Amino acid sequence: MTDTVHFELAAGVGTATLDHPEKRNALTPGMLQQLADEIPALARAGARVLVLRGAGKVFCGGYDIQALAEHGAGADYAEEAHPLMRALEALECFPGPTVAALSGHVIGGGCLLALTCDLRYAARGVKWTIPAAKLGVVYPEQGVRRLAATVGLGRAMELLLLAEPLETDQAVEWGLYNAAFAPGIFEDKLEERLRALSRRAPLAVDGLHQIVRRAVLPALQPQVSELIQALTARALQSEDHAEGIAALA
Repeated sequence: MTDTVHFELAAGVGTATLDHPEKRNALTPGMLQQLADEIPALARAGARVLVLRGAGKVFCGGYDIQALAEHGAGADYAEEAHPLMRALEALECFPGPTVAALSGHVIGGGCLLALTCDLRYAARGVKWTIPAAKLGVVYPEQGVRRLAATVGLGRAMELLLLAEPLETDQAVEWGLYNAAFAPGIFEDKLEERLRALSRRAPLAVDGLHQIVRRAVLPALQPQVSELIQALTARALQSEDHAEGIAALA
């Protein structure tokens, strides 16, 4: 079974491709660790733009359910040392624009990766689903805050609490995707944007996107962080979570 991330650098554009075809590019701890380690390496090698995508026709099928079950109820992904948090930190700290190239399905943890990117472009037909409420987990606060900042509080609550798929046109209307293109022209349109981004003044781009990121995600008070960790751990230790994982395993 293959579960890896491929990295490339060409003409100032770094590419990270999720490759776990047996499980729709679902994320494993090893894949997340690769993202945490190699995204900074791409920046050091001269990447001015980073694009995150999935191999084949699917962006990401979420967190690998088997891997989640193997970590057990005590695996608190809200902890800074967790591979998921380290991968998100690597994306957030990349010095240039980060772009999610979305196709097929974007589910759970895949949504979190996409939300952490600065820009999201989709091939028409993409379905976006955050199934946390069905799995009995508390979605990571970074994703909740970014989602609410992107689509608004009411729409974010609907996506999180109903846990139903969002179709492409509605996602564009809500501002979740910057744009969506027919599959036949998606790669060309994506390449145009990546090329343009790589030509912009790097210090200005870095400054602009850091300002936006800090405005959207200001540092939390310590007591708020502690509350979030407690709520996350409570959900992961619940029967609801065990039943949700068992139903999908």
